Amino acid sequence: MGRVLRCHVAQRSNNDDDDFLHEGDFIIFTIHHIAFEIGSLKPFIKAFEQACWGNEKHQSPLLTPQYIDFTLYEQTMLVDPNLDSEMNKARRYWSNIMQGYDWNRIRPLMPIQNRNDQIRSGHGYSTTFFLDQDVVDAMMQFAASNNITMFSLSLACYYVFLFQLINDDDLCVAGVTANRYVPETKDMIG
Repeated sequence: MGRVLRCHVAQRSNNDDDDFLHEGDFIIFTIHHIAFEIGSLKPFIKAFEQACWGNEKHQSPLLTPQYIDFTLYEQTMLVDPNLDSEMNKARRYWSNIMQGYDWNRIRPLMPIQNRNDQIRSGHGYSTTFFLDQDVVDAMMQFAASNNITMFSLSLACYYVFLFQLINDDDLCVAGVTANRYVPETKDMIG
């Protein structure tokens, strides 16, 4: 698999006489996404600060639920034989929704694309754009009055844009979510 975590110490100060970090020095972490997702950033920094500077009120890591506990809980849900379990209800729902779906059809994003190779490139694209403040204000007002998040509204707008672009409603728009619905899992790293 390779390395999933790298830590680098960059000493910028002129204090070569000790092994301590000084103001202006850096600790740099590179963490592979298989071990760490964006929802883990704040808990990681909090745990790192507690390890470095100590905290007498800090609870022992042995008493705090760990990511392995969460994964075991998820595994238990996946193998639950109870037909009325939430996981089995979700399986039936999505199985019914997706029944007969052609998973092998590659849908071009632009109608002018005539691709015969049927091989996904894996390439992604990125662009930056800005919205006028009056548009942002209107979106915020709409989101607040309809009790939805700006993320949900923006995702819906993006979906509508893609629908208009290709005139097809067979779209999948996804985003990163930590899937931490149990309060005890919110501060887990994993």
